[in-house]
Amino acid sequence: MEQIEEQTNREFDFAMQFLRLEDKQENVIYSPLSLLTALKMLRDGAKGKAKEELDAVIQNIPASNYQNIDSILSFANGLFIRDTYEGCVRKEYKDHLLQKYDANVIYDSFQSAENINGWISDKTFKIITNMINDSEVQPEIVKMILVNALAIDMEWEHPFCVCDTCGGEFFLENGKSMIATTMSRENVPYYKDEVVTAVSLDLKQYGDTQLEFIGIKPEENLREYMMKFSREKFQDIMDHMVIPSYPYCSHLRIPRFSYQYDLNANDDLDKMGVKEVFCGSADLTNIYDPAVAKEPLSLGGVKHKAKIDFTEKGVKAAAATVIFAIATAMNVERKVEYLSFDKPFLYIIRDKNTKQIWFVGTVYEPNSWDKDKVEHYSTMSY
Repeated sequence: MEQIEEQTNREFDFAMQFLRLEDKQENVIYSPLSLLTALKMLRDGAKGKAKEELDAVIQNIPASNYQNIDSILSFANGLFIRDTYEGCVRKEYKDHLLQKYDANVIYDSFQSAENINGWISDKTFKIITNMINDSEVQPEIVKMILVNALAIDMEWEHPFCVCDTCGGEFFLENGKSMIATTMSRENVPYYKDEVVTAVSLDLKQYGDTQLEFIGIKPEENLREYMMKFSREKFQDIMDHMVIPSYPYCSHLRIPRFSYQYDLNANDDLDKMGVKEVFCGSADLTNIYDPAVAKEPLSLGGVKHKAKIDFTEKGVKAAAATVIFAIATAMNVERKVEYLSFDKPFLYIIRDKNTKQIWFVGTVYEPNSWDKDKVEHYSTMSY
């Protein structure tokens, strides 16, 4: 029980990190599960400092796999390999992704993004489309692309009645207000105090999977609240949820919302301390065989897109995470030794192959710049 609670705490911390970093007082959605899964697939191919930095972010959260349910739930992993790079990727790594993550291993010419985008669209019920551009896959340095895609299209266990939906005032963070499309429902589990109002809404159970929506509305500025929000506070809210029973009841009014968001994943990961894997010196040799590959692999970038529709019927949402692995020149720090011939010196001129000396000499007094500069400038072309 204690181990499960510790894992839940780590997952919560991971999820909240991105939310805090992304907060720009605008609609944000992303999938911690999708990001975590893609990063774990990358981490499993890393060694040394790159692995340590990824481990610090992932926090040993175990991988998850979900059973796909037609048109209801989709969870998929993929490894796309440039067909000319096939022999460079270790069989052990491909087998590992297949066994641990049930990943599809697909060889592609990378002449366009069509195949990858089509795979993502198919795995997200066509919610996430045109995830990446041709220009992102075509450069020869792009050798591999790791992908996680997931989607749900689930109905509420107790749907909202469309006839109860109407316009309702919604107060914006800047002090202004708007009229929002507002849904209504009675007798939902809730928590309320002077700081926060929270509700819990169950989606239907499908197979062994049931999700819930938890809404949390602070009375103070949302950004300030999020900076202080912790797993302990969240657990306290959930532990004290009230399930109304007669003669008591609850009445929820909540707006519909529908939007998509592109996470600024590269900057977020950098702020979390994931830096080495972006460098040519990163050790990803669990992925590729350096005896076969001409150049080392590094992380070329991470893209994450998510979309949600929250309606009277239920929740339709999807996300995809794409990790680009690129070939890079070895990043070796330059060491410069400055050599100044500012005193008399000796010289030898010889045949490089036979070592036959042709000339030998000394220089005690080189040419005078005052004498040479006029001729020097006159011979320069502009």
